[in-house]
Amino acid sequence: MAWDRTSRFLLYSSSTGNNCVVTVKHENAGAYYGTATGLGAGIQAEGGSMKKDDDDYKYYAGPVYLNAPGKCVRFWAHYQEIGASSIRDWYHTSTYSNCG
Repeated sequence: MAWDRTSRFLLYSSSTGNNCVVTVKHENAGAYYGTATGLGAGIQAEGGSMKKDDDDYKYYAGPVYLNAPGKCVRFWAHYQEIGASSIRDWYHTSTYSNCG
């Protein structure tokens, strides 16, 4: 499965109320590591809109920041592999957490 080729990090600073999300490719992504393919990171506070960074990247997408003190947030991630005859995209949206 493609998700073992990436890590998603959702971080929170209690001193600033800022949340941050990043999607990082692993070296085990093979030919996709160091090759610009679809990769995305996004973050959303409950009741708000999703902020995304989704483009072709070699190593990581983001960081995407959101100031949301006292609110729960969720992250979104995208990973793409391009084959000889197909393009495969994987998407994930987490449940709400990091309720600062």
